[in-house]
Amino acid sequence: MIDPELDTMLSAPLAPVEDAGFSTKVAARVAFRQSLRSNIEWAVIAFVGGILLYFMPMDLVTDKIQSLAFDLGNSAPLAVGLGMLILCIYAVRLVEAE
Repeated sequence: MIDPELDTMLSAPLAPVEDAGFSTKVAARVAFRQSLRSNIEWAVIAFVGGILLYFMPMDLVTDKIQSLAFDLGNSAPLAVGLGMLILCIYAVRLVEAE
């Protein structure tokens, strides 16, 4: 079903429409809602983390952190990997500065 009149109507450009600031209001509202949602997510994460830290046995946690820190401090592959990561970041910053 081909209608030549419909085809010409749809292919014709539309007249410009004044939005009277509608687009900027919508963009500002979207940005505000995204920011609000992000802030709420981080607040919930911080609240739950605080509750978990309050009820956790801290002796077990600190012992694990100390043993993990000692093991990571003596790890040669980790040191080489971190060194390469630092060199790559430095190289990217040099290229961006030029």
